[in-house]
Amino acid sequence: MAKAIIKVDVRSRASLLEVLQAQHAQRQNHGEIAFSLCIDNNKRNIGYVILEWTSLRSLHRFLESPEAKEMMCGWPTEDTLEVLELYDLAEDMNAK
Repeated sequence: MAKAIIKVDVRSRASLLEVLQAQHAQRQNHGEIAFSLCIDNNKRNIGYVILEWTSLRSLHRFLESPEAKEMMCGWPTEDTLEVLELYDLAEDMNAK
């Protein structure tokens, strides 16, 4: 399993959540399992979009795709500050 943590500058958190919910089915077609939107308690304009994915390979392919870039451009955010691609170490070690 893999996760993307996308740090964004967001002013309209409710609007971003609505867009993420509307895009969920499209992302599922590429391997997304679930998503969440978390807000930094100390900097309330900073949000973290967390995408849970079936594999790191499919996550990476999706994030590099024109479709992902188009979806992210549709997010009501001021800026995308960072994109991290993470994998579950315990799951990776158990697979060996």
